Amino acid sequence: METAANKRDTKESRRKCYSSRDAYWKCLERTSDKLAESKCKHLKEEYEGSCHPTWVTHFNNQRMNELATRKYALYDPVDQLPPVRQSPEVEAKKKKIFVPFS
Repeated sequence: METAANKRDTKESRRKCYSSRDAYWKCLERTSDKLAESKCKHLKEEYEGSCHPTWVTHFNNQRMNELATRKYALYDPVDQLPPVRQSPEVEAKKKKIFVPFS
C-alpha cells in the first residue's frame, strides 16, 4: 500500500521537488521584491505542492541564509569605523619634514 508519505519519497518526486524549487527561486531572483509574490505565485504553489512541508521549511531557511551571506559577504564593518587618530605628539612628529641631505 502506497501512502502519501511514501509517494513523495520516490526518486521522481524528489526530482520534481528540486526542479519546482529551482524554478520558484529563479523567479524570485529575476523579479523585484514588490512584484515577486504576484508573479511567482503559481510557481510557489507548485513548489509547496510537490515538496514535503518539512523540506519546504528547510529549503526556505536555506535560501534565507544564502541571501544573508550574499548580502554581508562584501560588507566590511571596519570600513565603517572612523579613522584612527594618533596622539598629539605623534601627529606633531609626522608634520615635521625630514630632509636627509641639505
